[in-house]
Amino acid sequence: MSQTGLNLVKKSEGFREFAYPDPASDLARAVRSRKLKARWGFVPASQILDSLPQELLHLSGAPWTCGYGETKGVTPETRWSEQEASARLLKRYAEFESGVREACTVAPSQNELDAMTSLAYNIGLGWSGRTKPKGAKDGFRQSSVLRAHNRGDKLAAARAFSLWNRARGKVEPGLTARRAKEAALY
Repeated sequence: MSQTGLNLVKKSEGFREFAYPDPASDLARAVRSRKLKARWGFVPASQILDSLPQELLHLSGAPWTCGYGETKGVTPETRWSEQEASARLLKRYAEFESGVREACTVAPSQNELDAMTSLAYNIGLGWSGRTKPKGAKDGFRQSSVLRAHNRGDKLAAARAFSLWNRARGKVEPGLTARRAKEAALY
């Protein structure tokens, strides 16, 4: 695990002390479309939820996120200090790095590993095995980044990062910028 990889994730995700809804969730999109002031992640989610119109409260914010992009075990009530968030990131980053290493049939350089781990941390590792389980989501293991890397085509792998810039089918500028950084590091 390198500091370069951790810093890439930290900078890309940004630190949020309080839980916030996934930016592509129905709740977050409805709040944005109505131009409601919501400082998600910087004040308790309950404070924001209490101020929203009643008709928005049934909308899902899942997956809720806190710290440096962590979703595991996060609820709207979650609050972490920067120290807690960093400790959680270290643990989760190691899990994703291990998953990336296991998926690679061609050993990655440190920069390649860092870039692919950042991608996997953001999109998930995906399912494993030959057959996609019902309801499973695609992730790093199903990515063209991994396929190109494993066949030794580094240029195609670097280009393939840009294919993962959508949330719910819509191109997101933040993801486009992140993928460019990951591709450059790769």
